[in-house]
Amino acid sequence: MWARLRLDLGWTDLLKGAGFCFNSFSSDPPQIQLETEWSSGKNDALACLSLRSAFDLLLTAMNWPAGSEILFSALTIPDMPEIAVQHQLIPVPVPVLLPDFHVDLNALKKRINEQTRAIVVAQLFGNRVDLSELRSMIGSQDILIIEDCAQAWFQPEWRGSPAANVSLFSFGMIKTATALGGGLARVGNPSLLSEMRTLQDAFPTQSRWAYLKKLAKAGLLKLLTYRIPLGLAIRLAQMVRVDLVTVFSRMTRGFQQGELLHQLRQQPCGALLRMIRHRLHAYPESRISQRITNAEQIRNALEDDEKLCPVTKGETSFWLFPVFIEHAESLIAKLRQHGFDATQRGSLQPVRASASDHQQASDSVNDLLNRMVFLPCYAEMGAHEIDRMCRVVKQHSSKQKRPERGDFPAVSN
Repeated sequence: MWARLRLDLGWTDLLKGAGFCFNSFSSDPPQIQLETEWSSGKNDALACLSLRSAFDLLLTAMNWPAGSEILFSALTIPDMPEIAVQHQLIPVPVPVLLPDFHVDLNALKKRINEQTRAIVVAQLFGNRVDLSELRSMIGSQDILIIEDCAQAWFQPEWRGSPAANVSLFSFGMIKTATALGGGLARVGNPSLLSEMRTLQDAFPTQSRWAYLKKLAKAGLLKLLTYRIPLGLAIRLAQMVRVDLVTVFSRMTRGFQQGELLHQLRQQPCGALLRMIRHRLHAYPESRISQRITNAEQIRNALEDDEKLCPVTKGETSFWLFPVFIEHAESLIAKLRQHGFDATQRGSLQPVRASASDHQQASDSVNDLLNRMVFLPCYAEMGAHEIDRMCRVVKQHSSKQKRPERGDFPAVSN
């Protein structure tokens, strides 16, 4: 069984992380080392416990009035709009459009009003959407462009779009070059960065033992993503009637449900900061090249069916490869029968609309998610297995009654 996603780190990385938990640190604080190196002397970086922690710091520093609105890409992880709600702000979903899941600028323009304070753009599935047109549209309006790059980072030197005021990066459990936690923020405004840093300095520091526990959990997860152990785990879960997808989802979740802000408000420990720095320095670019090669093979095999595979060529790392089909659950079941652990929604959810006139964006994204299947395409999968997986998808798709061209969900306003 090929797992849907493998943790993007090796056993030596895990051992390195464990060593960071026990070894004494150098004379230079690891936070200063990491931020200085990553910003290349521009002094615009902040290392945090997580991407979500950086977002919370940003909203705290901005201190917008209660009832202010933040526009979000309508498809994102639910914690981001939830953090806004915790700050008494109103999340407003903006439709996204295929093939690259960019925000619909026409719909976004209609949603901007005197209460709008920021726009959070999620760069999804490895895509890097150009934000220059969005920047031009905003012009001189006092509205922040915040870029969520959790799924888009795949090059150590890439620090987000220059059109964004703030770019946020994640090195969480299932991300590229994972450090099993941690986030980096690029903040263009020095005063805002200074305020965020001051706020974070007042937080308690994450326990290195808590980080060591994450390393141990990651070791177990890594073991279970190998084909034979995963197959055995699936059979065992079926025998005891346990949903393995739910178990894995809980194990890879960065934060537990409840008291989210309390969990976010910690400084990263030295071991985590050193692990992020290690991953930035030592991450093998060949893994990204192979992942892109695998995804290109999938696209070439499926591109004859535009409804099934609308993804176009562009600057992307193919964090996951999405395909679209009616009755997605039946394709997932068929793929698993042939040894491929595909999935559907993952951690993504529509942004819930607080106003009825914005509900269509959430409904359209939910419709999209119902048709979406994520195919594994990570570096360990060889060309033969990619080809075999694509044959299963094509055979299953040919048996489905597909909608007419105009019926496919464009996720528009």
